[in-house]
Amino acid sequence: IAVLRANPTDEMLKTAKKFSEKQTFTNALGPGGQAILSFARRHKIVRLIAPALRTPINIVKFVGERNVVTGPLFKEIRANVTGKNGARARDEEVARLAIGSSMITAATYMGAQGMITGSGPGDHKKRSLMYANGWQPNSVLMGDQYYSVSRLDPIGMFFGIGADLAELGDAMTTEEYDAVVRMMLGSVSKNVINKVWMKGVSDFLDAFTQPDRFGDRWMQSTFGTVIPSG
Repeated sequence: IAVLRANPTDEMLKTAKKFSEKQTFTNALGPGGQAILSFARRHKIVRLIAPALRTPINIVKFVGERNVVTGPLFKEIRANVTGKNGARARDEEVARLAIGSSMITAATYMGAQGMITGSGPGDHKKRSLMYANGWQPNSVLMGDQYYSVSRLDPIGMFFGIGADLAELGDAMTTEEYDAVVRMMLGSVSKNVINKVWMKGVSDFLDAFTQPDRFGDRWMQSTFGTVIPSG
């Protein structure tokens, strides 16, 4: 061990670099992510709306790979679980899936008990009433105080998904609730769009879908960014 620490092999260095990039969400994207980046490079307006793409995509992928609902959608995860990449990769993958799924399950229970909050209803009037009563989205309730977890990604996203599943379950029939994958993907999209690093996309969608309420503000903000001296 001492010799290897003093003189790591090329394979060790390669593995360490890959691990560090994975942990900091700076690793190279797959074909789907590369296609998104390529599209953004060709269309400058996308860069204006969402200047940072690699890290958000990797954070979403990190969460998606670590639960039993969306994890099997990834080819590498399936290969690891079935043992194609060896016993070590299989055991590590099973552990990641178990821990991530357990966190979402615990968060779903906490959401159902009112201990944490999700993204909340889409209806503006309902949200306004909830805000008036002190409610805050994507937060943990301690006593009578809400503490946001939206900046604690990727851990915060696990809690957000669980809380959203609890909220969605309250509003759905038993048949609809059985469509867990659809609910999970919907919850992920809601959590992603509410993140600080996706504010540009969120503001654009608000302006596009509700121009009477958000259109002017988005235009002013966008032109203020493009032409600060204006």
